[in-house]
Amino acid sequence: MKKTVALSLVLSLLALTGCAPSGPPDDDDPPIQPVAINIIETVASVEVGRTFQFHHSVSNSTNTACSWKVNDMAGGNAAVGTIGADGLYTAPAAVPSPAQVTVKAVAAADATKSDTATVTIAPAPPFAILPATATVPAGGTQAFTTTAEVTWSLEGAAGNTAPLGAISADGVYTAPLSPPLSGDVTIVATSKTDTSVHATAVATVTFSNASLHGPYAFVFRGAGPDDIVCIGGRLTADGAGAITDGILDMSQGSGVVTAVPFTGACQVAADGRAALELAVGGDTIRLRLILLSDASARMIGFADAQTGIGDLERQEASAFGTAGLSGTFVFAYDGTDHYESGDPKRGQPIAAAGRFTVSADTLDPIHDGIADINRNGQWIASGDSGAAFFGVLGYNAYYGSGMIGLGGVLGVQSFGYYLLSADEALVVGWQSSGFLGERTGVIGRIARAAAGPFSASALSGDMTTNSHGYGAIASPTPDPFVPPAPAFSAGFMTANGSGTFTGGLVDTNVGGTVGQALQVSGTYAISANGRGTSTITAGSRTNYAAFYMLSNDRAYTVGLDTWGTGISLFGPQGGSKPYSAASVNGHYAFNLRGTLTSRGTDAVGQIELDGAGCLSGHIDVNAAGVLSQDVAVTGSYTMGATGRGTATITTPTMSWTVTMYLEDAATILLLGTGYPAIGSLARQY
Repeated sequence: MKKTVALSLVLSLLALTGCAPSGPPDDDDPPIQPVAINIIETVASVEVGRTFQFHHSVSNSTNTACSWKVNDMAGGNAAVGTIGADGLYTAPAAVPSPAQVTVKAVAAADATKSDTATVTIAPAPPFAILPATATVPAGGTQAFTTTAEVTWSLEGAAGNTAPLGAISADGVYTAPLSPPLSGDVTIVATSKTDTSVHATAVATVTFSNASLHGPYAFVFRGAGPDDIVCIGGRLTADGAGAITDGILDMSQGSGVVTAVPFTGACQVAADGRAALELAVGGDTIRLRLILLSDASARMIGFADAQTGIGDLERQEASAFGTAGLSGTFVFAYDGTDHYESGDPKRGQPIAAAGRFTVSADTLDPIHDGIADINRNGQWIASGDSGAAFFGVLGYNAYYGSGMIGLGGVLGVQSFGYYLLSADEALVVGWQSSGFLGERTGVIGRIARAAAGPFSASALSGDMTTNSHGYGAIASPTPDPFVPPAPAFSAGFMTANGSGTFTGGLVDTNVGGTVGQALQVSGTYAISANGRGTSTITAGSRTNYAAFYMLSNDRAYTVGLDTWGTGISLFGPQGGSKPYSAASVNGHYAFNLRGTLTSRGTDAVGQIELDGAGCLSGHIDVNAAGVLSQDVAVTGSYTMGATGRGTATITTPTMSWTVTMYLEDAATILLLGTGYPAIGSLARQY
């Protein structure tokens, strides 16, 4: 196939209309080059009467259209097969002579430029599978039959690594819990008397209630007109729509509650969007989700006048063991400090990143702790240029959750944690200084750190990043209270492995002030224990940050500047350059998040990218408490050679423009340019 398909430290806070993208090239595009066209699928075998979908990409032109030919005949004919304007090829009713035909795509921008693919027309097998096609919900079954004695098997799309499901000896297919790559599974019946003869059928797998099955952990950050809330917890989904065994910890304006039981219900749509309701005491928490797979989802609050954002991740219960966390971990969290209405520091932002070791020591199970903390723009550091801390640990093996109590640190000191595996956990924090002390509301993540020692060579090559955080507010907090402005960034840069960032681009949105395609340069240093610092300039602004290495080319970062408070997670940029619109195609889980300390516009849904600059789908939107469900979207997108692009997403009542940074073929980082928001497109199938 010709389909073309970076860790970041950034700027922890530096701070789609028609399907034919137009306008000037992105700042990161290379000098103008001749038009080029590529057919993505260069070889295909198609049975008589069957169809095959071709895709194409056009480089160095905003006109991405093409015309299609079969054996140099526009649209083909009945003898060699036909092809539509959308690239859908239909094989002839009989095998031609020769059996191979040529499909050609001709660029509309330059008719002298074309590309070809070879199609082999195969005869129909002496037997057929019934039904020839079927739509099967996740976890559901479908019986396939044939008149011959056959052996049944399954095949997936090229490059698929997801489960395909299972098929029994008598042809009963059981779908996996989420769709595999392309969404289709080929059902193959091979003759027992002549293994060279086979027939095929296609099962299209969709999401269903069965896609939410088993234990999950979650964190959620919400905001109402007068209050903010941070929640962490875990639940069990039975695969039939019921939620049981739920517990949560919550910090909000009225106080802190811990280990609160709840039940609930969920309903999953075929495209992976879902409605989730949690019954907590006499209250109901309503959420809308988009499933990336059966193991992960992004969610938004879905109640009148309230907004919120969060993550839901599967717990690998078999990996918990009886001890919970053990070893060395890196963490990051962010949120707000001092909820009490009379506190002069009420609502001020706080963020931190650090590392610690958990051992079997009953007196000091958490030790060798070090963190960098930013409280409303003030960096707290000591010891190895980070605040030293120690702590205690509680654990409930049944839920895979527990509590962390820290001492000797000026950040958050009381957390609930919820294991995803032995190597990772989600956290929510609610107290920042001693028993009955100042309250906070933060959410974050813990992940196992690789063994060192580290050095500058731990950062090398192309890296991507996205960060979220807050601008500082006056101290004491003004009355009436004005929430801190959100600050978001996304981009990429290149590390040379010896302490220098040699280039890159970043986009920022700080309180609605947008910076686009800002040139990046800077320096960094990494200690043997994995703590590092960076000084990065983007445009006219310089950012200073501390980071903690998870492994080579992956780290959590916290900004240390006086003007902003926030965190980021960075990792290597995947795939091979140059990128193009064809680098991303398929069905993606979409989320765009604006809620931090006050109500914002949040959206989740499914968007399909066609590999040629067009997008479409359906989303759910909470616009500062105004709810819209099952909203149809259309639009267009571009993708530059270095992995930066733009997209316009249009609904019947609004249109959003976002900057896109390609992390790899499965993940695209998003930054809102019309209003402060950050998000992603994550490949579902």
